[in-house]
Amino acid sequence: MYMTTKALQIGKTDADIILQHTIKAQAWRARFLFDSRAIAIGDTEGNLLVLDLERDNQESYTIARDHIVAIECIASPNQLLVGTLLQGVYWLNRSNNMIRQLSSLSIHVVHDIAVASLQNRIGIVGDHIALVSLNIDDFDQKIVSAHVPNPSSIVFSPDSFVMAVGGGDETDEKAHLCLYETNNFEPLRVMTFADAICIDRLAFDHKGYLLAAGGYQQCFLLDVRQVFVLCASFRMSSWVTALRFSGDGRWLFIGDDSGEVILYSTETNMIHHGRVEGIVLDVAFGMDGFFYIAYCQDEFSNGNKSSSIVVKKVHPTS
Repeated sequence: MYMTTKALQIGKTDADIILQHTIKAQAWRARFLFDSRAIAIGDTEGNLLVLDLERDNQESYTIARDHIVAIECIASPNQLLVGTLLQGVYWLNRSNNMIRQLSSLSIHVVHDIAVASLQNRIGIVGDHIALVSLNIDDFDQKIVSAHVPNPSSIVFSPDSFVMAVGGGDETDEKAHLCLYETNNFEPLRVMTFADAICIDRLAFDHKGYLLAAGGYQQCFLLDVRQVFVLCASFRMSSWVTALRFSGDGRWLFIGDDSGEVILYSTETNMIHHGRVEGIVLDVAFGMDGFFYIAYCQDEFSNGNKSSSIVVKKVHPTS
């Protein structure tokens, strides 16, 4: 596929900065809420901070003394699922500040979580399995063989009919991806990608036609309608840390932990290439036609590590 490349101008002036906030620990995962109106940030000490980008307001929660590795919304941005590396998954209700741990998980190490809202299900990957709840409310569990080594990412299609699990093994320098039907969780296809090491981030477009899979220095774009045929690939500088389609499916955003940013047009095959000065955490596509990049800059002081969180507003055609 022929692609053209154009520079993406990400402003460096104060006028381009929507938010700048310092937290006392290292930021590890972030998730935009309400499209681009708020952002939830999890750190390596189990703290969750929700920052309102429109009003000077913030909420702080202590989830667990552990790395926060995943943040997902359930039904509304006021209901959050928060995954921690070694202490399981927690349900946070921001309306009443209630935090509840999902008990008796058949999994000891959590790497990622996903929500299938149409089927009222949660997916969790870690250890060497994928764990799916058949009901969010009572968390009736179903263990699914991950069919990939070291599963580290999971996502459901928008219609909840397909589940994707990514992983990999550094010893063979290959990334692995398995696609399942959610009616019986039987594999539809198992794929292997050379020179990618691991699939750490996954994202479907709004129709479930395209699936993006990001790993070490690579991001792959698959056409689901053609039985997951590879239709594009993108070379990155480091680990892919942010991966998301716009709400209309016209744009795919890829960001990595070196600050490299790619904005790909699924209509014209144009690649907009840019860079921010930090680790890319997440992106949101606003209703105003702009997109918002969240990234962090790690800071050291007296032997302690903290993070400066920055959110910038950029127009796709800038």
